[in-house]
Amino acid sequence: VDIKPRSDWTSEEMDEALELIFSWYQEYFESIDETMLSDTNVRQWLETLKQHFQLPELFELINPYLKNINFDSIPKVDLHGDLSYSNLLFDGKRFFLTDFESSGTYHFFHDALSNFHQLYLNVGEGKWLKAYFEGLYDEPLRVLFSQCGQTFDPDMRLQYILLDYLELLEKVVTQPLTKAIKQRALKETRKLIKFYHNNQSRQEKKYRDDVVYRYSQLS
Repeated sequence: VDIKPRSDWTSEEMDEALELIFSWYQEYFESIDETMLSDTNVRQWLETLKQHFQLPELFELINPYLKNINFDSIPKVDLHGDLSYSNLLFDGKRFFLTDFESSGTYHFFHDALSNFHQLYLNVGEGKWLKAYFEGLYDEPLRVLFSQCGQTFDPDMRLQYILLDYLELLEKVVTQPLTKAIKQRALKETRKLIKFYHNNQSRQEKKYRDDVVYRYSQLS
């Protein structure tokens, strides 16, 4: 099989890959039942992470956002664990999933959301994270959430990303955290929050411009 290098994928092919990931998980979640799910108590989990990471600066950054979450638990289920573009092979027609080394039990939205923030943090591709914050993926996410007995809340988009980032950090680091990992975690968290607020500012400006334009048409 001739594999097309990831660097040669077009934007449309990357969009197609992301749509395929959502499709795969919709089919997978349709096949599971409640016995395959286990719940994480969010508050208890965050307290455990505070003790585990020993990084109070990180929680000072995210607490203003996470204190507003409007759900008590998050279902966990067996997932691929690293369903990123780097683990998809493409021959120009079909996509193939590889590398199951990180497979295990994760919060149900992990594989759907991790692409958004990891593409931005690792290779500087912010298009898909921006689209997520703008609500372009709200509908497939509503379906995935509903399949796991949850309600997707568009007002919690940043909170979902931060929770997913924390879980990823939990999976890849061990005690004690090195200075380099602590610095990276703080830097990446700041980048995610700043990206969110910058995007919100652009959306608010666009909304104000649209309102001004509509009123100008009426006069």
